[in-house]
Amino acid sequence: MALGLIVLTITGIIPFLSGQQPISNWLLFVHVGAAPLFISGLTISSVILAEHHRIRCDQGNCTTGAAFWMLIAFSFVAVLAILLCMLPTFSSESQERLYSIHKWAGLIAAVMAVLYGVRIGGGEASSKR
Repeated sequence: MALGLIVLTITGIIPFLSGQQPISNWLLFVHVGAAPLFISGLTISSVILAEHHRIRCDQGNCTTGAAFWMLIAFSFVAVLAILLCMLPTFSSESQERLYSIHKWAGLIAAVMAVLYGVRIGGGEASSKR
């Protein structure tokens, strides 16, 4: 999941920062190619880690569980928005709106992944030892 998210984030942010939108050419192929890796990793991680990351605020800190579930939720929104955008039932304006939802939900998911990684890597994991 992490590798897919890193590739998706990099290929999604490069055009965003350079001002050329939407993603095109080989960058689009890499972005679309990494999506199944991310989606399968996301599904497996959410099923396997669901019990471990129940939001518990008993010690006054619930950021790891919240970051995990926000990562799952915003990733789901990003995937659903881009899949809906591919259906012929939406107008051009609606497709642009769905693309915008995909872009911002993906960015928020990437921020939540960084927060989750920081909490797991240095925060709560080392404080439990």
